[in-house]
Amino acid sequence: MDFFSRQEHARRTTMRMLVYFALTILLLFAGVNAVLYGVALSVGKADSGGSFWWWHYWTPQALAGTLILVLGGALLEWLYLREGGKVVAEMMGGVPVDFSARDASERRLLNVTEEMAIAAGLPVPVVYVMPREAGINAFVAGLTPQQSVLVVTQGALEHLERDELQGMVAHEFSHILHGDMRLNMRMLAALAGVLAIGQLGGFLMRSLTGGYDGRRERNPLPVVWLLGLAIWLVGYAGLFMGRLIKAAVSREREVLADAAGVQFTRNPEGLAGALWKIREQGSRLQGLHAETLSHLCFGESVPIQAWLATHPPLDERIEAICPGFLQRKSSAIAAPLTLPASVGAPLPGLLPGLAPLTGMPVSARTANAVPPPVDDAPIAFDREVDLRGDGLTDRVGELRMEDLESAAWLHRQIPVEITRALQTATGARAVLYALIARFQPMSAEAVQEFLEGQSAFARWVIPLGGHLATLDGRFALPLVELCLPRLDLLDAQASAAMLRDLRRFALQNSRLSVFEFALLKRVEQRIRPAPMVMHQRSLESQHLSVAVLVRCLLDFGSHARTAIPVHYQKLMQSLGEQMPPMPDPGPEPLPALDRALRSLRTLDPDGKRRLLALCARTVESDGVLHVQEYELLRVIAGLLDCPLPLLQSVIQP
Repeated sequence: MDFFSRQEHARRTTMRMLVYFALTILLLFAGVNAVLYGVALSVGKADSGGSFWWWHYWTPQALAGTLILVLGGALLEWLYLREGGKVVAEMMGGVPVDFSARDASERRLLNVTEEMAIAAGLPVPVVYVMPREAGINAFVAGLTPQQSVLVVTQGALEHLERDELQGMVAHEFSHILHGDMRLNMRMLAALAGVLAIGQLGGFLMRSLTGGYDGRRERNPLPVVWLLGLAIWLVGYAGLFMGRLIKAAVSREREVLADAAGVQFTRNPEGLAGALWKIREQGSRLQGLHAETLSHLCFGESVPIQAWLATHPPLDERIEAICPGFLQRKSSAIAAPLTLPASVGAPLPGLLPGLAPLTGMPVSARTANAVPPPVDDAPIAFDREVDLRGDGLTDRVGELRMEDLESAAWLHRQIPVEITRALQTATGARAVLYALIARFQPMSAEAVQEFLEGQSAFARWVIPLGGHLATLDGRFALPLVELCLPRLDLLDAQASAAMLRDLRRFALQNSRLSVFEFALLKRVEQRIRPAPMVMHQRSLESQHLSVAVLVRCLLDFGSHARTAIPVHYQKLMQSLGEQMPPMPDPGPEPLPALDRALRSLRTLDPDGKRRLLALCARTVESDGVLHVQEYELLRVIAGLLDCPLPLLQSVIQP
């Protein structure tokens, strides 16, 4: 099952959840209607000839009240959740990890998260830690990848090794890639609506305990209290049904996420080790909302009956991803291995003090290995990737171990001065300015002139440009991705001003390069999330925008100008009779491309698949993938919410 199939599966799961939600509302209405029928009988509003429990004097009020409470509660929760994953993180007591953190475990978590995001082509999520939670757990939250957060417990930081932490983070990233994160947020809103009926009953029980009779004495069984009790029972019966739905949907998605996590890291021992430590240490959360968010979490967040569990049993999960792991662990505990004195002694030919690594698991050796020197040659980056046919679309949303190794290598090559700058929002701004100055290129005098009045900031930007000059151009977009979560520290006004200034800075030479266009689009996407697509369209309905996109990609290739119309005709034949004439984007094609991409956001999953395949055929038509074509592909895929992993090996400068 590829990325688009999983997205479609998530969409069908959402529709199934909505059907279950509608049935739950119907059951709630039936319960409230029956309660009001009893009230109608008690006050004489129901006659024996024309009223039944399913239709009586107050049935319209029961229906209206149920819909208002449930849909209103769900809508209010949805509006609250639209603020992004940070509201969920803060609800659980999460604290953002400081980008300048000196704690080794927090630095390791940041590095693992950033490497995973760069490798997958996803925006880097903001990382939170729950400092008061000793259990081993984690979750991701947010309506879009740009608003996502990764929340990890303090217990996970303290107890997990790097490969185990990487396995857990890979599991959570699969929820972002495959659409589970948005599905889980929708489920939160739906359950909040279902809970509203029970909350009304509880309110009546607590605050309206009845009046007084003529002797000013409290009635022992007030009618209002009984009404509140009945509505409370109906509401929590509906909530029970909602939790059953949540458990059924979540268990299925967790199994798929475990499998994806192993596929991403190629290290089943890492994820299995994290689950084993949950088996030993526990994953329970102490926060007030632990049960509400149980379907978001990596492990069970509250003690619960098996038929309401949001995750499969731990032993079942471990055996599914790493057969034999439990048996090996149990045998090791039952009979600890006693090694002879000779094991661990230096082998002939080794330097004194170096013990052999034989017998250590591969994950342990790689985790403790000395990284290669910074001037080593890049590792092989996906040499077998094929952009022809469905080669590119097959890679969308498919993170591999080679991608993680590529991202880790890129991360190690970043100069320490750049790394230090990325510890603050101001430093991240300086890196963005330096990237534009580096690839325009722009002299130090021009930078100082533009930043007149900000001399201290200019003195930061200019040296960073010198350090960037030592890096290959393929580092540019990953560095932009690393800057983006730091910009979340700015308020809305400062973010908007920064985006305006970056545009002005990039247009100092009166034109945008492809890299500058990519940088500005990624920053804009982060600080101004696009509105949610309410109505999806087919590829054929967007043929004019597709034509502009294909023409722009051909312009940035290495075709002779006279050959572009021929290639355009061949490429656009997939649209059949609706093939428009070749557009003329003018001397500056990027503004036209921007307008086309805004329109293409509304494509349905099949349209996105076909569009990316068409883009792949377009850039492959001249036989070489150039850096600017690669940057455009990453931007196009990102705007379509189709993350494209690293394809470094096939790029030509």
